[in-house]
Amino acid sequence: MHVGPVPYMHIQATWASASARRGLPARSSRGDITGRQLVPGFKSFTLKPSQHVSLCPFHRLGHGIGRSGDIGEVQPKAAGSSLIQKLTNYMVLDAIRIAGATKQAAAACLVLPMATGMSLVLALRALKERRGPEAKYVIWPRMDQRSCFKAILTAGRLIDRFRCTPRSFVGHSFTSAPEIPFPPYPNSDLAPERKKGLVPLVIPNLIDGDQVCTDLTAVERAIAEHGADSIVSIFTTTSCFAPRVPDSLVPISKLCATHGLPHLVNNAYGLASPRCMNAVSEACKRGRVDLYVQSTDKNFLVPVGGAIVAGPDKGLVEEVGRMYPGRASMSPILDVFITLLTLGADGYRGLLRERKEMFVHLRQRLDEVAARLGTRVLETPLNDISIAFSLAPFDEPPLDSPAEVKVPIAVDRVEQHVDDPSPPSTKPHKPVTFLGSMLFSRFVSGTRFVYACTRISLRSFPISHQSSAPRPQGRPHPRN
Repeated sequence: MHVGPVPYMHIQATWASASARRGLPARSSRGDITGRQLVPGFKSFTLKPSQHVSLCPFHRLGHGIGRSGDIGEVQPKAAGSSLIQKLTNYMVLDAIRIAGATKQAAAACLVLPMATGMSLVLALRALKERRGPEAKYVIWPRMDQRSCFKAILTAGRLIDRFRCTPRSFVGHSFTSAPEIPFPPYPNSDLAPERKKGLVPLVIPNLIDGDQVCTDLTAVERAIAEHGADSIVSIFTTTSCFAPRVPDSLVPISKLCATHGLPHLVNNAYGLASPRCMNAVSEACKRGRVDLYVQSTDKNFLVPVGGAIVAGPDKGLVEEVGRMYPGRASMSPILDVFITLLTLGADGYRGLLRERKEMFVHLRQRLDEVAARLGTRVLETPLNDISIAFSLAPFDEPPLDSPAEVKVPIAVDRVEQHVDDPSPPSTKPHKPVTFLGSMLFSRFVSGTRFVYACTRISLRSFPISHQSSAPRPQGRPHPRN
């Protein structure tokens, strides 16, 4: 990939869009209900004062991508969209290898027009198809990202099916009839038999200093207790919020290889992390990794809406594509296509290098601020994406207190410049989570202020210490 000027990229995309059947000259474009759009004139947007690019040619990509049986299959009516999709898959595969994945780990990839959570659902569904009807458990080392947990439950609901036997239809009686997967008749009895969905086996974590780590012994215990044949997959995570650190991919991949278990990795924003990509590659080399999923918007500077499923088994990646029902919009794929053409390989390497340097700079500056405020940055060397800043010096609410409990915190001390020696003013105390709104109002997003005593419920599953970890002595500490 090489960096190209924007007009050149526009020409390439325009040429591809013109390859769609509806855009071909001397075609009547009749008899098809899809791909018909109302384009009220030629719209344009300004890239530079001297550059105006027409958006009109892109309306020819309205047929989308894929066919009813496979999202990755070529659509004859949309040759341009199919071409862009194929090229995007190849460019993304190259980008994954640039980010640090080996050719063994990144043998194939597929860009899906869905965000990470729903793409994980398709990946779990594909693994379930390979495991058979008896497998229902998903071993999940706890990672407080709700989309991971909900992906397991949603994939399980897709497996549920009703079985029924029709009794009568238009006055005719049936004494025996084959079982059918859904009730098409109004006079049908729904049998009580219903296949169970996926059941998450949540593995508690260990605390090692400031870090929250994977409990490998508990993972082995879960395999021994439930049996390898009843397990759909071990579902691990690389990119996470400190003080949680990435799961121990290599030891878990060895367990998967030993017991013959599939291994799914949530690598949502791991392409930007050399540590995460090295862990994925080593796990593929020394153990077993079936699929790993990453987000397009978190890694390639595009709008939310796409994800990348990759893995060492090309056939399994294609099976994930066949799990997608129907066709899809190609907008997320087009975003990635244009962005990668704009960046090129050198531009993408530069962004990876810049992110790594900025992380080191941010850590150094936070250490300086923490020293002046009498607190500290938690030591999480295994996490090179997220940083946790302890708020332990401030008074804490008890374990059973709601997150709204107000604690003494000198808000003005944070509002003032860190070098200002003047004492803070005596304003009313505010909840420590108020710092989050202060940062957001100053256009600092992505920070979270968490009470360790927070309790939530996900689909009737209670979760305590959400997005945090209790101290060894039992008292929590808020973090961001």
